[in-house]
Amino acid sequence: MPKEAEADIRAKLEAAKAKVESKKQEVDAARVQIKELVEAKKGDIEAQVAQWKANREHDKLVKRAELAEVYAEACIVVALASAAEADEAVLQAVAARMDADGALRTIAAG
Repeated sequence: MPKEAEADIRAKLEAAKAKVESKKQEVDAARVQIKELVEAKKGDIEAQVAQWKANREHDKLVKRAELAEVYAEACIVVALASAAEADEAVLQAVAARMDADGALRTIAAG
């Protein structure tokens, strides 16, 4: 593998690591938010929602919709971070393979 390709992979790996690290706090906060919303959602049973609809309790229905939107946004943050971590893992695997292949070439040239 040409040195330029190896350098390119290593540069991309470093960029991927930096991206994952920069999003770590945001992802941790999103995971906490997801957990809290799941707990809140447990109390949001269908019968209760039906009652709100029947009683035209718009404020409660709006609050439920807003929480569902926040939950969806938090899930997206976690999913995007997972994709970034996967990118980093792939680049680490490629870099590790290049190291192994380079060592084998060195031994063979021995």
